[in-house]
Amino acid sequence: MANRITSTLRETDLAGRIGGDEFVACAGGLADTADSMAIAEKLIQNLQQPIAFSSGSPQISASIGIALYPEHGQAEPELMQAADKAMYRSKRGGRGQICLAE
Repeated sequence: MANRITSTLRETDLAGRIGGDEFVACAGGLADTADSMAIAEKLIQNLQQPIAFSSGSPQISASIGIALYPEHGQAEPELMQAADKAMYRSKRGGRGQICLAE
């Protein structure tokens, strides 16, 4: 999954695993909210591609929460908290959802 995430992002973007099945991506220099949504949609498409194992192909999905600087926070803790809340809203919405922080 990490390879799929990093291959979707630009070379200047950052990605990391927070723990368990949670990852974070940081993309700077985006023109507007539509740019962040486009990246999130590409991530969902790439993560949902089947992975073949000898025991079968598990179905992978992603729930994405987006927080934007400076609208949703001025510092990393605020942005992470806003993105986390948005991610949990997207989980409640079902597989493959994207939510923007409020």
